[in-house]
Formats: sequence, C-alpha cells, structure tokens
Amino acid sequence: MTQVIVVPRFLKTIAATTLGGVWFLHYVVDDGIPPSMRVLEIDEERKVVKVPVWISSDFHCPWSLMARRSLEAAARECPEVELEIKWHPMAIHSTLPTVGALHMKAWMDATQPPGLWDWYADPDGVYMSRSRMFDINPAMNPKQLIGSSVNAHRISYHCLKEYGHQTQDRLVQRIFRAFIEEAKDISSPWVLCELAADVGMNRNETLKYLHTSVDQELIEHMCVSSREHPLIKGSPQMNFKCTIEPVTGIQKPEAYAEILDKYRRHLVMELERRGINSA
Repeated sequence: MTQVIVVPRFLKTIAATTLGGVWFLHYVVDDGIPPSMRVLEIDEERKVVKVPVWISSDFHCPWSLMARRSLEAAARECPEVELEIKWHPMAIHSTLPTVGALHMKAWMDATQPPGLWDWYADPDGVYMSRSRMFDINPAMNPKQLIGSSVNAHRISYHCLKEYGHQTQDRLVQRIFRAFIEEAKDISSPWVLCELAADVGMNRNETLKYLHTSVDQELIEHMCVSSREHPLIKGSPQMNFKCTIEPVTGIQKPEAYAEILDKYRRHLVMELERRGINSA
C-alpha cells in the first residue's frame, strides 16, 4: 500500500510504503525525480550518470533474454545513462537433476501445464513472435537436455567477483543464447567452461572452480530465497537503484525508456547545480 501526501511548503511529495507492517518514506521532488539519486555516481567529464541495476533471473526463464534486449534497446537511445548491470541467481524449477539427464519436451510434458511445449514451439505463437522481435531464434529442440541451473549461477557469481559486472553481463547473455538458441545443456560444467571462455574467462580455472564446492551452498540458498522472497514477483525482475518499484517480466523498450529518462533528467539537473553545461 502506498499513500502520497503533498506538502506545498517544501514543494515535495512524501510517498509512504508499508512492507510487512514497516513504513518506509520516499521523498520525491515534484518532477518525479527522487533526491536520493544524488548518491549516484556522475562522470562530469563524459557527462553520464552510472545507474546500478540488479536483475533476479533464472537461466531457464524463456523471457529474461528478451527483457535484457529490450532494456538494451532503450539504453541505446539514452547514452547519458550508463547501466551497471549485475545478475542475481534464482531457480524457478527446484527439482531438476544436477546435470542434464532429462529431455526438454518430455520434462515439460511431465511437469508443466498440458500443451505448454506446443505453445512455446508454435512458430506463429506469442513466444516465437516476440523472440523474433528481439532477434532471438529459439531452437525448441525437444531432445535438449535440461538440468539444474545452479552451476550456471555459480559461474555467473564467480565471474562477477573475479571479472566484474560487464563481463558477467556478457557471460549471462551468452549462457542464455546457448540455452535458448543453441539447445545446449547449461548444467554441464564442460559446456559452461566453453561459454566462459567465449567472454574471456580462463577455461581451465573455470573448470577447476566448478569441480569444487566453492559457493555451492551460497548459490543454492540464493536461488531458493529469490524464488520465495515476497518482494520478487517473477523472473526476470529488475531493480533500478533509487527507484521505488521494481520492473518484473518483459517490458517494451518504451517502458524502460521512461525509467532511464528520470536518470537523464537528474543528470542534467545535477550538472547544472555543479555549474557544468549539460549540452
């Protein structure tokens, strides 16, 4: 529940949100830009604002790559906003074997609503049509092996720690393409090592890491907690720093553009406050 109280004397709006009985106050200036955005890093020389974005997603989610491409399309039209994307693990299917031992169609027929495979595979259906809109070509191979996504999340987390958020973002998108377009078994350590090498990670070090239990318990916990967390409504869910509401599911580029425009306007105002020409 959100209540909004307008206080003309201070020319601000106070948005009070309750979460689990605890009230949080969000101060929003009248043009819709939270003053909390002042904590964002601004590169004065390049005239860009750096915006952290956390994405909770599972590699088995068929919509996450579309959402990432949609966000990317919006970001291209707003170069003043530099996104710093970090991916957070989630497991939408908790009973899959550690390594792929099930065929995709047989698994879906046994565990998912009737006809779901055919709905996804329909070349003129919603899923395939929307995929093509974002230059994605799902393989929809019924014999594709599927297993737990924990190892994929482990290597993504390891990549973030060792190589940084930009390489992690490239790796995550590479894993999604391998799963969706190339019908690869992304539970396989050997497949994951090849994908990691594709984005510049050391293949041998990656394989050595995956053959240990390092981060295993942590990632398993994070996968479950993300799936069960009351504030995470689905996969993918994007949380933009200094905004109140997360963005869940796939949205049109225009929807992401509205969010990015708030950061752009904040950048202009902040540069002007510092006496810097924003043009």
